[in-house]
Amino acid sequence: MNPITISKTPFGDLQVFRDAASIIQHLNAHVLSAPEAHGWRLIAPEYEAEVGSQDDDRYHLAKEMLANGGAALGLYKNVYVVEIEKTCADAAAHGWFTTENGTSVAFGLTGVVVLAEKTGGVQVVVSSFIAGGGDASRVVDGDRSHCLDTPLCRESSAGPHPRREGRFSAGAERAKAKREAKRSPEERIYFERFRKAEKFVRSHPYVPSDGSSRGRHEVALLMTPIREALKAAGEASKNEHGGSTKHRNFRAWLHLWRDARGGRV
Repeated sequence: MNPITISKTPFGDLQVFRDAASIIQHLNAHVLSAPEAHGWRLIAPEYEAEVGSQDDDRYHLAKEMLANGGAALGLYKNVYVVEIEKTCADAAAHGWFTTENGTSVAFGLTGVVVLAEKTGGVQVVVSSFIAGGGDASRVVDGDRSHCLDTPLCRESSAGPHPRREGRFSAGAERAKAKREAKRSPEERIYFERFRKAEKFVRSHPYVPSDGSSRGRHEVALLMTPIREALKAAGEASKNEHGGSTKHRNFRAWLHLWRDARGGRV
């Protein structure tokens, strides 16, 4: 399985990971390991076609691709590469990207972050993940050494905010689930993915290097222009839309989404 190169990104041609081992590591750590996997299922139209609809399907595919790297090709090509390409297009359209000393970061309308480094004259993706979409403690440590031999190597039931467990009653959780079930596909992507990712990017003291040779503090500095652009977009929405802040911001996001996706999820 050879890495795919995409063109017309804010950084020029972009190779999506260095080699097959890097591809498999990141698919296992991010795209297949819950809770982040649930975000990829939501944002990527081809996810269920490549993985299946059940949690067991994620485990079986992860196990299969660790034994046979070729089994990862469909998920890599039709989900990961496609969403990375969309993220780069979003970043270019809205200025949600930055580059410094060979390291580049992009952020998109689904909350996906793309981190790339220049290697031998070529920009290569070193990580891509849904910001705030997984167990932060497992992502921050940057350790993926076991992701070439352990299926679902970052599987966690704790979710992105384990300290909040037990804070809400079962009744409150059921009410929340009912509200979420009534959301349109676009509302789900915004409220369940983009809004959380935006808060992560705007408030997190750093973005995990997670495979980058650059330190976390250096990557954090790279994120500053993206945080400022997101803040400016939020301020602009105040002047253009009425209603509550969250619904005003949703309408602003939806306008960008429809321009970028043509109304398609």
